[in-house]
Amino acid sequence: MAHERILFEQHWRALRSKKVAVQQLLIPETLDLTPAQASAFDQVVPELEENGFETSRLSGRTIAIKALPAILSPGLAQSLLIDLLDAIEDDRRGLSMDEISSEIAASLACRAAIKINMPLAQERCTG
Repeated sequence: MAHERILFEQHWRALRSKKVAVQQLLIPETLDLTPAQASAFDQVVPELEENGFETSRLSGRTIAIKALPAILSPGLAQSLLIDLLDAIEDDRRGLSMDEISSEIAASLACRAAIKINMPLAQERCTG
């Protein structure tokens, strides 16, 4: 939990100063959305971009993820976006744009944080 809180605070400060570190993907990941997820996606594209995601609509309900926040491992991007869009669709009518950005930052920190029994690469142990 402490690592998650540290990551959240770091990302939130970077977000507020408009200096979110981004990693470009060599090969964009595609994601097929449900109608509800596609609707939520359309509403939160600016917040996703502010948080370090670069996405584009390919066709219909398919999106491409071209870049992500540097704190997030590329293998976690699709599941994070799906969970995030589902949560936003469920709560969208009651959330402000600032609350949506906070939800995105919290989700990023949660996914990026070191968990118990998680195998670590040497650079995560020393960095």
